Amino acid sequence: MKICFIDLLFNWPPRGGADVDVFNVLKELTKNKHDVLLLSITTSNQNRGVFQPEELPFPAKKITLDYSSNQFLLILKNFLLSSVSTFQPDWIIIGDSFFLKPVITLFFENVSIPIIWRQYAYELLCQKDILKFLHNKPCPLDYLSTHDTCRKCGLYHQKRKILNYEINAWLEEYLIAEAYKSNYYEKLINALKKVQKIIVFSDAMAKVWKCYHTQIVIIPGGVDTKIFQTKKPTKNAIKKIFMAGRVEDFSKGFHTLFKACNKLRLKRDDFEMICTGGWIQEFPDWVKFIGWLDYEELPNIYSNMDICIVPSIWEEPFGLVALESMAVGNPVIASNIGGLKTTILHGETGFLFPPGDTETLMNYIDILLSNDNLRNEMGHKSQKHILENYSWEQIVKQYYEKNLIK
Repeated sequence: MKICFIDLLFNWPPRGGADVDVFNVLKELTKNKHDVLLLSITTSNQNRGVFQPEELPFPAKKITLDYSSNQFLLILKNFLLSSVSTFQPDWIIIGDSFFLKPVITLFFENVSIPIIWRQYAYELLCQKDILKFLHNKPCPLDYLSTHDTCRKCGLYHQKRKILNYEINAWLEEYLIAEAYKSNYYEKLINALKKVQKIIVFSDAMAKVWKCYHTQIVIIPGGVDTKIFQTKKPTKNAIKKIFMAGRVEDFSKGFHTLFKACNKLRLKRDDFEMICTGGWIQEFPDWVKFIGWLDYEELPNIYSNMDICIVPSIWEEPFGLVALESMAVGNPVIASNIGGLKTTILHGETGFLFPPGDTETLMNYIDILLSNDNLRNEMGHKSQKHILENYSWEQIVKQYYEKNLIK
């Protein structure tokens, strides 16, 4: 089987879960004797296309584009059509991108090769950002149902950045694709008609997309179980509670975790919070920020933790940090929302709590801190669950090869 994967945001080393997904899926497909080709782009000053094709374990090509050039789309179209014509794949999978995904899909309007979309978040359902999150809670609207309302919301939230010329990758695609115009909706609808299947991470994402397409395929993310290996027995006198991710982003729920732990500190002082990032705001000395970590550093960090917390209050599409922590044998306490409620087995590999419920979260943390046997038992079950269901070998074999590209 020959598969062309188009990803306009790919980086390696990875900057996020989508990069990890693309890299490992293509690596496994290559190992299983499929012919693959990754196509990507680099644009000035943006976090996209930061990789060396010759250093990847699969074939890849990229071009450098100037986002301000009026030839951007023409050059991109010629690059993609020429590469696909030469490679002649059986399938085209369009992965991570923001507003350009429908545009590049329509580049292939007269090409008979079937196209699949891989959706990593809610970028085509929300013009504000990838979160579909408004007024500090998940937004019930989506662009495909209320496109004019969502278009105006997007314009409102992008206005300051546009005026200040704060061009990030999101805004770059927003302007190039002219997603702010009312006719972008028609482009998206026409592109959807060209797409044969849409891959999503979870039931929560599938529920939304099933309103607009008949062929929705749920494929979870995976974990490199050779890197995220057995946790070394830790005997931390001061237990370590770990939160990974963009802790300064309100949607990630750091405030929920801090409130829960702050209240628990009135009862016990045998734990500390360890968080990624480096927040400037002042916190007690039992809250520690360890900065941003390289991907290869993560397994060692996870293995030295006792509990992992994922307190998101947005509809987390999947929650890769939960799987990575479980892979090394940590129990996970996570919000019962989005993809997290399907990856965590409540009462077996950890606990699920209502998003934002500091009291319930505090009680679950207290239970695990007080019971070494329960914590270790949940950790062992977590690791077994990942090995049996979420290794990349399993993901590619069970989902891609058997059900998607057969």
